[in-house]
Amino acid sequence: MVFAQYVRMRRSVGPWTKRAPALEAILLAVFAIPLAAVLAALVYRSTLKFPINPWNEGWNAYHVTALLTGGPLYFPPDALITNNYPPLSFYIIAPFTILLGDAIFAGRLVSWLSFATIAVSIASISYQLNADRIAALSGSAIFAALMVINYSSYVGMNDPQLLGHAIVLIGLWIYVRHSGAAWSGVAAGILMACGLFVKHNIFALPLTLVVWLAIHDRRAAIRFAAAGLLTGGISFVCCLLIFGPVFVTGLLAPRQYFPDRILSYPLHRLLPMQIPLLLAALGAVVGCGNRFTGLYLGYIVTSITVAGVLVGGEGVSINVMFEVVIALSLAAGHVIARLPRGGDMRIWVLCGYAFACFYNAALLATKDQIMVGRWIVAQRANEIATAEVIRMLSDQPGPVLCEALTICYWTARPFEFDPFNFQQGVIAGIKDENIVLRRITSGYYAAIELPGDGLQPPDMDLLGPRIRGAIIEHYRKIPTVPGGMSVFVREAVPMSGGVSTR
Repeated sequence: MVFAQYVRMRRSVGPWTKRAPALEAILLAVFAIPLAAVLAALVYRSTLKFPINPWNEGWNAYHVTALLTGGPLYFPPDALITNNYPPLSFYIIAPFTILLGDAIFAGRLVSWLSFATIAVSIASISYQLNADRIAALSGSAIFAALMVINYSSYVGMNDPQLLGHAIVLIGLWIYVRHSGAAWSGVAAGILMACGLFVKHNIFALPLTLVVWLAIHDRRAAIRFAAAGLLTGGISFVCCLLIFGPVFVTGLLAPRQYFPDRILSYPLHRLLPMQIPLLLAALGAVVGCGNRFTGLYLGYIVTSITVAGVLVGGEGVSINVMFEVVIALSLAAGHVIARLPRGGDMRIWVLCGYAFACFYNAALLATKDQIMVGRWIVAQRANEIATAEVIRMLSDQPGPVLCEALTICYWTARPFEFDPFNFQQGVIAGIKDENIVLRRITSGYYAAIELPGDGLQPPDMDLLGPRIRGAIIEHYRKIPTVPGGMSVFVREAVPMSGGVSTR
């Protein structure tokens, strides 16, 4: 009965049939204009010298610098630094760092290139399958909109997550573009394995693709799986030979796991995307005769499941939802393309996606970025505050400890302490907290940066109560400009008027 209704729907089109292409283009333009404004604002933010993410950006930059200067990338389990990322992103960002002279801005550039690659790949995959420009561009625009609305803190940030997704998605595009060639599955397997050596939590799409291929083309599934496993195996052996056993212990670094997050976090993050989810389910009806419908729906289910499993780990962030966004965007282009051009249903679906994004933007206050003048003033204020903190830390001779590693990187101090991974190692019993406590009580650090006022722990205390308490007891806070960071030094610094900083 449902299929019969769908057939009748395809045979009947609305009264605006002749004007439908123009109307669809207008809808897409209305959708794209504010999206372009927000993207431009985020690009501008990436050019400013303040932490988009206080910990991630500096952490990644330090490892790229270690690669360029011949320092170690991986460390023993009891060290003060832990690298739990695969190495490929550091090698990719390194040439950009040489070009720009700053690993943070190099990583931001790579992140933007990756973002653009994902958007183009989504559009290209859709167009290759359906030859429908409006559907292809809509899928790409929906990806961009869901990202900048829900996850703007990751867009243009120095972090390899989007780079890994870009490589994996190029693999899917190659398979779709050359699906009749035997080598396409091999190329897809190689690229997706490479994506996993950028970030090892990007496996929902490879997993979905191999199952889908096993259903529709077993030989292609074998080629894809064999190429991926062989590439991964060779890469793993090469990493062992280059970095030694600490490569494995680094990737397997322990962290707390909270099972109660498995359901609560994905459900919370899916609430703003419930309309795209419902519209994706429409694809099961309108695309029931197309084999790629199963691929996209399977990808949505798998990505949500993987996000739920991964998010239980302490420190796991919103990036686990990126595959869900990509899956919904691919499904959006597919659903729109399966609907008859000029039909009422297609217009309503396009309006539904646009409404979902605009309504979500209003709820999450992303609209503030469209108020360009006020938003730029706030970003410039952040940059000025960051410059002042960097200056104050740089004025102190000797080692510096930062909870915001991005700040320490910009002070040109060496990477001596990784607060988050160290604290997780302390909890697991493989790192000795007393090493850092002795450094603090002895005055080893010339200055220490803490978030907020430094006296109250933030929502996620990377240092832990003992280390934070020792800092407050043995160091003195000095006045800083408003900006969400505080500086502590070994000795009292007199203020104007003779007021103590104690």
